[in-house]
Amino acid sequence: MFTDTMRWPELIETLLKEFRVSTYELQNKYGINSATLSNMRKGKSQPTQKVIKDIENALKIKIDDSDPENITYKKVEEAADNKPSTTPFPFIEGMATVNVYGFVHAGNEGPIFSEDVIEKIQIPRGGYSDLHGITVDGDSMEPTINNRDIVVVSLTSKASDGDVCLVAYNDHDYVLKRVFFNKDIDLITLVSDNKKYPPAFVPTNKIKSVLPVVWLVKGRNSLRYQG
Repeated sequence: MFTDTMRWPELIETLLKEFRVSTYELQNKYGINSATLSNMRKGKSQPTQKVIKDIENALKIKIDDSDPENITYKKVEEAADNKPSTTPFPFIEGMATVNVYGFVHAGNEGPIFSEDVIEKIQIPRGGYSDLHGITVDGDSMEPTINNRDIVVVSLTSKASDGDVCLVAYNDHDYVLKRVFFNKDIDLITLVSDNKKYPPAFVPTNKIKSVLPVVWLVKGRNSLRYQG
């Protein structure tokens, strides 16, 4: 039975959220151009039949776009090793529970995909408060932080020079970078650990908040982040 009726922008958003996959992963694992997906999400272009087929093969679904105003899809049988991971985090008494809210870009800035809680994780209590978890989308912080790792930020802790931080812009875009404060000239330098990405120099009046990463979850193993 088909589920979820919508147009292409709504369909792409729904598929990314339901299958917990990013445009970065669809491009790097399945060869689906991220710019094409971005244009589809914004309603700027319609997909070719090849793109539709690539999406179907990647997510193991069947799309019916015979009515462009009422596009539907259904899941098809998929091999067990291709299914999205649904292994629950092992909840342990005495640990801190953290909500995870979608993806943050580790490359160019962009909106956090999904402000809804997509899962809950647990980490050792470290004396921090107001913790939020976010899944990383991109490779600009490799090898320190990899694509699909979960970073945990503290909303009440103060960032210092050299910290990896969730940087929130005034226009509601976000990015994950290592930060350096240039107070004399009111600039924040955003640096990637992956050297193929150049640093960015951002006026402080364009930044809403800088939240330090205090914990890092890699492969379901919770680690205290130490830069």
